[in-house]
Order: sequence, then structure tokens, then C-alpha cells
Amino acid sequence: MFRKLYLAVTTVLFISTLIPRTEQPKVIGSTVKAAVGEDVILPCHLDPPFNVTNLTVEWKFTGNLVHLYRSREDDLTDQHLNFKNRTSLFKDEMVKGNISLKLTNVTENDAGNYTCNVPKLESQVKRDIVTLTVVKGEERVDPNQQVEVEEGVESVQLPFRTTGDLPQDVRVEWTNNDNRMVHVYENGSDRPEEQDQVYRDRTEMKKDLLRTGDLSLTLKHPKVTDTGEYRCVVYNREGNYMRGKTVQLKVKDTENKTYSRCRDRTQDQDQNNANDGGDPTSLRAQQNIPLRAMQSNDNMDNNGDNVNT
Repeated sequence: MFRKLYLAVTTVLFISTLIPRTEQPKVIGSTVKAAVGEDVILPCHLDPPFNVTNLTVEWKFTGNLVHLYRSREDDLTDQHLNFKNRTSLFKDEMVKGNISLKLTNVTENDAGNYTCNVPKLESQVKRDIVTLTVVKGEERVDPNQQVEVEEGVESVQLPFRTTGDLPQDVRVEWTNNDNRMVHVYENGSDRPEEQDQVYRDRTEMKKDLLRTGDLSLTLKHPKVTDTGEYRCVVYNREGNYMRGKTVQLKVKDTENKTYSRCRDRTQDQDQNNANDGGDPTSLRAQQNIPLRAMQSNDNMDNNGDNVNT
């Protein structure tokens, strides 16, 4: 009797070892580098992927609360003042176990170890450490920088220098304030087919940009209409934001150039009248328009916008 029972239990235990068990998800963090003034993603995820939208996610730094998510929404009541308005989670990615934290406008004081924690996760590994290294000195950058040039120069550079040795599969996008695609770099090469026609054959990036971290953009033959905000964003292969920078570009038209344009157009009109056998000033006389008024009108473009900036 007991022998049969023993054999039965032993058989069940043996068979159970042959049945694959569902692996418990583990929280996994890693290290990341950023320069002062940049935005950065502190990477943390569950492996295998696990939906955490109904769980609590907690980020801490030296014992202080950086970000708290619970009851399907952010709870930033007790967030440390140093991180106010600087943190966010990727809510759409949490269903796949992505609990990475975006931290904006990095400072030297942000360097150190962050704890990524899912306290109610049914797992032996509910938390992990994410180490942020902040680059100092020469690589300090201003997240919002203004560049001014005059129309007619050969080119202008929109600067963005970040930490080097970026992954080979990142995507780099330069866009303007109208969300037009200015330049795209992906999988080791430029993507001119994704570029807006306005910028076709007018942009260029460094050849070894991923190794050096120099993501600056050269814009050739800048025009007054190019004035505006330009933003560079780096995405990882999953399409998640890694870092970015905004540059304000102002292209100025000179007074001499504006005057020359008005004078040339008036002279062309007078020449046309002369070729017709009339007085070069007859058109102005017939329309009773003073020369100054004509030049003022000539300062307007076809859309009624003043060409002076």
C-alpha cells in the first residue's frame, strides 16, 4: 500500500519536473550616460515582458522619491523638489513591461544610482539599480541654443554634441517647428527619402556621428524662411526617446539686400516702360503712386508678408 503510494508520488514529482514552468518576470536595470542639459532615459524593464499597468512602479534616488505610479496613474505628491516637472513614464509601453523613466534637463547632481522598484510584483527580483553617469566639462550643452546668421552665407551649423558610442541601431531625427522632417539618420546612413522637399540636398551630418556623439546638422544656403525652432531627437530601436536638444535659428536679411531688391525691381519696371516707347516714369504718373510708396509695396512678398525681418 505504502509502496504504491510512494511510487505514485515519486512519479508525479518526476513528471512535474518535465512540465515547463512560467518564468517569473524580473526587474532589470542598466547604466546610462548623459551630458548636462540633456534629456535622458533611465532604462528599466521586466524580463520576460509583463504587463505592469495595474501595479505600482516606484523610482527612488538616494532615498528620495523620484517618480511614483500607482492605481493606473502618476502620484507625485511626495516627489522630491529636485525632480519636479522633470520625470515621466512611457505609459503605452508599460503593458510590455517597459518601466523606464525619462528625466529631462540633466544636472551634475543627478549622477548616481537610481532604484527601479515594482513592490507588488510576484517575483523574487522586484527591483534593480540604474546608474546614471553625467558628463561634465567640455560636453556641457545648453538644451535651448540660438544661432544667428545672415541670408546669403554658404551654410550654418545647428549644434548638438552628446555622449559618444551611441548604439548602431539608433534613429536620429531633425525636425522644424512645423514638424517637417529636416534630416533623418538611421542604421548607419542618411534617409533622404523621408526628408521634406524644402530641405532636400541642403542638409548634412558628420560621418562618424555615433562614435563621437556629434549630432550637429549643417544647413546649406540658409534663407529667411528657414528661421524657427529645430529639434534633434535620438530614438532607440524600439522607438523610445533617448535624448534630444532644441536649437533656435534666426536667418537675418540685410537692409542693403532689401534695398537692392526694391531698386532692381523698380529699375526693371522702368526699363520695360522705356522699351514700350513711353516715359520710364509714365506708369507711376498714370497711377499717381509716389516712388516711395512703390518701394514700400515692393518690400512685400507675393503673400503680403514683409520681406524685412
